Amino acid sequence: MAYWLRDFFPEQTFEWVILESESVAESYNEWKKEAGINWIYRDAFNDTFDVILISCTLQYIENWSEVLVDSVRSCKILFLMRLPILESNKHKFGVQYI
Repeated sequence: MAYWLRDFFPEQTFEWVILESESVAESYNEWKKEAGINWIYRDAFNDTFDVILISCTLQYIENWSEVLVDSVRSCKILFLMRLPILESNKHKFGVQYI
C-alpha cells in the first residue's frame, strides 16, 4: 500500500506513523530520521491522522476493539485490509500478547 500511494501520488509527501508495542517503538525510533517513519505505542495513540491502514494485524491485538474504536475516532479514512473473516460455525481465535 505504501508503494502504491507513493507511485499514485508522486507529488504528495506522506508522514508515516506505525503503532507498535512500547519496547519495539522505542527501539525502532533510533532510525526514525533515516527511515522517515515515527513508531508510536498504544499510550501515544492520541493524535489525529488523515488515513489509518490496519492490515493483517487486527485479529492478533489483545484489545483489538479498543484499537479499532480509537482508530475510527482518530482519522478521516480507515482502511481495514486482509482480515481473516470466514463463514464458519467453528472459529478459532489467537491473541498475541506483547
